[in-house]
Amino acid sequence: MVSPAPMSVNRTMSAHAFQPSVAPARIGRMWRASVLLVALLLTVFAATCDSSDGLQRIEGQVEEALGPPFGLPEYLRVIDENGRQWDFTIEPTVTFSTSHLLQHKARYEKVVVYYRETEGGLSAVRVTD
Repeated sequence: MVSPAPMSVNRTMSAHAFQPSVAPARIGRMWRASVLLVALLLTVFAATCDSSDGLQRIEGQVEEALGPPFGLPEYLRVIDENGRQWDFTIEPTVTFSTSHLLQHKARYEKVVVYYRETEGGLSAVRVTD
């Protein structure tokens, strides 16, 4: 019968085998540069997304929001700083619920409405804080 080879530990490894290499420092710099690049790209993307995209924009106080409390409102009325009343129907791209808009009304917080003019009147495409 053949016996298995003895298992031994190689104790002759040099001390430099356990020293960290330069590669982690290089990877760390590359990682930081990559993170900064991604952050810069996200900032540019966010700035371009906040543009009007051909839409018109109004800022004002929520006067009225009608619709299911936790669903998409069907109607929104905003009063701008000049006292002009703006009435909007709501497109499915709006992410604010009726209750969120009513919180803005109760707290006297302004909203920004991005809208387009349609044959039926003004149509809100996006609402932001």
